[in-house]
Amino acid sequence: MLKKNRVEARGALEYQAPRFVAWVHVLMRLGSPIYLRLVEGIEDLQAVGIERLVDAYREFYRGSARLLIAYRHASVHDPPVMSCLLSRLLPRAARRAHRRLGGLAHAHYVYGRGVTIWAGGGAAFLIPRIGALSVMNRRSDSQGVRAVREFLLDGPFPMALAPEGQVSYHNHALGPMEAGVARLGLWCAEELERRGREESVLLLPLAIHYRYPRHPGKTLQGIVERTASLAGLELPSAGSDYERLMGLTEQLVSRIEAFYTRFYPQHPGIVAAGSLQERIRGICETALRVPEHFMGLKPEGDLLSRVFTVRQRGWDYLFRGDLGPPGHRFRAQAAPLERALADRVADEAYLQLRHNELVDVLEYVRTDYIAPGASQNRLIEYALNLADVVNRLMGGDISHRYSPRHKRVEVRVGEPLELRALRHSLGGGTREKAERLMEALGQSFDALSGESVP
Repeated sequence: MLKKNRVEARGALEYQAPRFVAWVHVLMRLGSPIYLRLVEGIEDLQAVGIERLVDAYREFYRGSARLLIAYRHASVHDPPVMSCLLSRLLPRAARRAHRRLGGLAHAHYVYGRGVTIWAGGGAAFLIPRIGALSVMNRRSDSQGVRAVREFLLDGPFPMALAPEGQVSYHNHALGPMEAGVARLGLWCAEELERRGREESVLLLPLAIHYRYPRHPGKTLQGIVERTASLAGLELPSAGSDYERLMGLTEQLVSRIEAFYTRFYPQHPGIVAAGSLQERIRGICETALRVPEHFMGLKPEGDLLSRVFTVRQRGWDYLFRGDLGPPGHRFRAQAAPLERALADRVADEAYLQLRHNELVDVLEYVRTDYIAPGASQNRLIEYALNLADVVNRLMGGDISHRYSPRHKRVEVRVGEPLELRALRHSLGGGTREKAERLMEALGQSFDALSGESVP
């Protein structure tokens, strides 16, 4: 009997129009604390500077400002944390201060369309029904951009997005930011002026910090043991926590180098004689060239841009526009051979995307993020990234990333940037203004991302 393909081709990833459904929001608000504790393993959520968020919402609902919340994307837990922050902590803070928000404590979230691939069918149903807006990252998406602009200008709720574009896996190091948030905010300020409207445009920075305060040494030891056991590596036993993590990294890097050197010698990039960080970069280069060669892509741009490009091209093989939208009767109507060939190329693309999955997380294993004497929290973050490298190599994806329980989360709210006034002082053309605004936003994030509370 012929073995069935592991992956089947599906219809295109279609744009899902946002439509706010009140009962979905109520369900989300009531269930978010339970979900955080039982599913995400978060036992405490606190907010520093939340009065700034209260003030910004009050201005929005008074009609004196449009509000764009830019939040750091350090973890896969950020969406439910943001949901609980806005739906629970924000109205509670407003009540304590005896200040009415003037409207619903909610936001239009901007998310990458691919989120629904790994988040599952439940998320695919719920996300559009809380008024979230989908976009295609690093690809022309006129429909998605048009909707985001319309909702920023006239939507019933403020807008929230992550300028880093995807998870950065670091509490204290800002990942590469996309200029879209600056261009969007500046466009809104310009459009309001053009229409003769008086609202200001507030860009509010927000950082989310994850801590592992309950027995951090034991938590770190557990992650190291788990990673070594799953990968079949020798468990480092001597030296400081830092030295043990470096030893585990050395073993893992050597195994991956041996794999790519043996089976993909036609794709050079391995730097066996370099520093540990150079060797990691060499693996990323080699691993990324494998799917780029298969997909006929030139290695253009920085590493993260290439990861996005490969991911989007791989989705073109998996989610076929010529097969019709999701739910289309292609599988019932197409000839058996046509279905089999569509599934074959989808299966091949899936395997190619496994290399991309490795690069997607391995690039965040940065040996300069920790040092002798580094905090337990930093060491745990680093160890979790190593564990995720093993997860990706063994066929897992972001939804299988290991995360310890008993986490505590602190959300830090910064000072808002008023874009309508700021755009006139930035100078230069549109691109220069956006670059300078991104610098200002980056400085705000850096101040909020320190290890001590600002």
